[in-house]
Amino acid sequence: MIPLSLPRRRFQLDGCNGPVVLQVNDEISEEALQQWEREWKPILDNNKEKCEDHHWPWRDIQKTIDNKITLGFSLFDGQECQAMMVIKADEIMRSAREGGRKCVYLEFIAVAPWHRHCLRDQFPTRYKPVGRCLVYRAIEVSNVLGYDGRIAWHSLPGAVSAYKAMFSPLDTMGMDEDYGLEWYEAGRVAASRFSEFMMPLIVGTVK
Repeated sequence: MIPLSLPRRRFQLDGCNGPVVLQVNDEISEEALQQWEREWKPILDNNKEKCEDHHWPWRDIQKTIDNKITLGFSLFDGQECQAMMVIKADEIMRSAREGGRKCVYLEFIAVAPWHRHCLRDQFPTRYKPVGRCLVYRAIEVSNVLGYDGRIAWHSLPGAVSAYKAMFSPLDTMGMDEDYGLEWYEAGRVAASRFSEFMMPLIVGTVK
């Protein structure tokens, strides 16, 4: 069992109608899955050419969570799910800078359709940065496990620019032929810089 001795985080983000508080939950609940089916999926399916993750089966993904190596998280604004993430805690960094060190692997991360830049012509921006709240959580888990915040992931092509804006330095090992996606890493320094950026957005914890 992974020792997740972390408080549930709350973040205050800038919204189109003023500040809004979002809460990170250390689970992907049935409520989150129902909202994905009812609200997210129809939009994603209608925009397959823009939404590269439209085919991700979140109910099946949720079943892989064992709270030992594979962990799930969600981000809620009141009663509405705004993002979901699944991570694995047993990955190894590959880059020359950090190669061989343990890290947390971001297996799946997705934000609600109405927060996506590619769908901005259909939905006004509610608030941002949404996905970064869950990335921060992954870095917190990495720190608790003694990995110094290190994380890694395979990036969908449409998400590369967002990750480049998040992390400096950002290491890549290029195309991973087994996945058909490029491999990216944020090492100790990049994770620390990202965390410093996010810290002012934290408004409290939930007991």
